[in-house]
Amino acid sequence: MLADGSLFGTTTSGGPYEDGTAFRLAADGSVSADFIFDFTNGAVPGALIAGRDGNLYGTTIFGGSNRFGTVFRMTTNLALTTLISFNGTNGNAPTALIQGDDGNFYGLTGQGGRYGFGNVFELKTNGDLLLLYDFTGGSDGYAGTSLIQGKDGNFYGATSYGGDAGRGNIFKLSIYPLPNIQTFIATGHSVNFSWAAVPNFTYDVFYVTNLTQTNWSKLRTIIASNLTETVLDSPLSDQQRFYRVFLRQ
Repeated sequence: MLADGSLFGTTTSGGPYEDGTAFRLAADGSVSADFIFDFTNGAVPGALIAGRDGNLYGTTIFGGSNRFGTVFRMTTNLALTTLISFNGTNGNAPTALIQGDDGNFYGLTGQGGRYGFGNVFELKTNGDLLLLYDFTGGSDGYAGTSLIQGKDGNFYGATSYGGDAGRGNIFKLSIYPLPNIQTFIATGHSVNFSWAAVPNFTYDVFYVTNLTQTNWSKLRTIIASNLTETVLDSPLSDQQRFYRVFLRQ
């Protein structure tokens, strides 16, 4: 809702092409703006969500340049920008969209993906797509319908079919940053480096003095307390050391 009381919504059909519309409803009940989907820009739009940048975001189940649905951004004046057109291989028929804590968008497709049963995806506002999980059509369910992010940072959702009883399920998807070393500072006989971490998760830090070594020595085990964790290795007696950080499963 805008400060003037305007509301935004979509229709899954209607309009001159019967592919649906998006509308802005003024406080007095009049439609003050209207956008028409024509299959080339998408068809059968889902619900709109308000992005933190002041724009609206949504999906269409069909249409777009590859005919398999889209994710779009729309201004409050209903000017549309297609962020991605699914091609089947990376998903087909997106059914849900949310904005995550990191500002990126996350959603489900009901079909397509590696196994043809839909997937979970991450989409940045510039249109970069990352596929997070492909449903297999078995006990993990398929044809996802809804998605939320919990306070624990994990994603929770539902599928229409599959699961142990074949009637769908509720799932949790955990997405953790890889512990790639971000900063590395060597001073005198000391080395200090950091990596992206998940609080309360356990990381093992290893080192070798030569990359031809097959056995890595453990330097330290750390239970992370912040989103960035740091290790100080000091004093060093070796001329060189190479480091690895592993997230303990």
